[in-house]
Amino acid sequence: MSRMDTRSVLGNVARRLPRGRGRAANWLHRHPGDGPIAFVDTTGHSRTADLRDVLECQWFAGVHVGLPDEVSALVGPGDWAIDIGANVGVVTGQLAARVGASGHVWAIEPVPRNSACLKALCESNDLKMIRTFNVALGAEDGTVSLRLPPPGNSAVASVTASWINADKITVPLRSLDSLVAEHGIEGRLSLIKIDVEGYESQVLAGAT
Repeated sequence: MSRMDTRSVLGNVARRLPRGRGRAANWLHRHPGDGPIAFVDTTGHSRTADLRDVLECQWFAGVHVGLPDEVSALVGPGDWAIDIGANVGVVTGQLAARVGASGHVWAIEPVPRNSACLKALCESNDLKMIRTFNVALGAEDGTVSLRLPPPGNSAVASVTASWINADKITVPLRSLDSLVAEHGIEGRLSLIKIDVEGYESQVLAGAT
């Protein structure tokens, strides 16, 4: 059996088992293969995963790295949810499954590589309820310097964390208030998830 087949089989088995997913993810991370691998995640969406990346490898193996069930239950069909710091769309996909075709999900992610993964998720699954924004959120509109982690740690880009220093890029900065003013309110807002590695207070200051 080839390594590619081994990855697919192990991922498929792990996603269906109640235990052992973490061990499977650790093995897969040590044996990532030569490129991204296609799979269907636990929310039923077609994706690709780069198993060299910690978060993507865990999601490929079915490790529950998204919203807790009791939080997901707050979101229903037709609702509007906002995913700030959406990364490659683990939570975005969960929210899309909850709001359905009549709902709306805003996925806000400033890292270009992650934003491209979000757009691929939408296109490959025809998720028209998702609107992506390739910006960072803060207290006001402008630009900001974003610190990038080394390869394999896509989930921890940060404006404020000085220990994240593999690279820097300048990205557009928007406030949530200005995005809403520009694009409008899209239904009953049931959930805002914020995961921005220490910049949360600035996001809230711009979301009055």
